[in-house]
Amino acid sequence: MLPAITVAALVSGAAAAAVGSTPARTPTLSVTATGMHGRHFYPRERVRMTLILQIRETRQVRTTATGSFDLPLPAAYDRCTEALTITAVGARGDSARIKVPKRACPPA
Repeated sequence: MLPAITVAALVSGAAAAAVGSTPARTPTLSVTATGMHGRHFYPRERVRMTLILQIRETRQVRTTATGSFDLPLPAAYDRCTEALTITAVGARGDSARIKVPKRACPPA
């Protein structure tokens, strides 16, 4: 029974790839000092970003022809006092999530 399930999964995966319903790579998110960066989404796709700090904020962005985007961090975000959770969901269903813990900054 196990080989039949494996073959069925491979056939359905190949069919989905042939139709183009899955991105070439897994979408990723990263956070740097300058902002949030998304890669490997579908080209020119609308992506809904949900940012959770002390409040929940939603933004929408459209990816470039290469499937990437860059956004600035919220002005209210302080790395030393707040954790940050970002979820990006594309219009075609691809998604990525990242959690950024608060830093252990030295006292001022």
